[in-house]
Amino acid sequence: MGNLVLQWIQYCIELQCARIHVMSRVRTRPTRDEKRGKKLFEAAAEVFEEHGIGAASIEMIAAAAGLTRGAFYSNFDGKGTT
Repeated sequence: MGNLVLQWIQYCIELQCARIHVMSRVRTRPTRDEKRGKKLFEAAAEVFEEHGIGAASIEMIAAAAGLTRGAFYSNFDGKGTT
């Protein structure tokens, strides 16, 4: 019975160490998608200011951000969501 208890304690310690390791790897920097979203949002603001919301196109916003139309749609549903 004592051996089983020791195995259980060892298992719990290993599990706690694994949790600590995972927690220490939590991202604190923005991800690539977050950076792209911010870049597109800022580009949209510039394009809207220059051309107006009605005249602005997704292609104009993506080009202003230096990204593709696909990158825009992977971050936003359309102009209204920017």
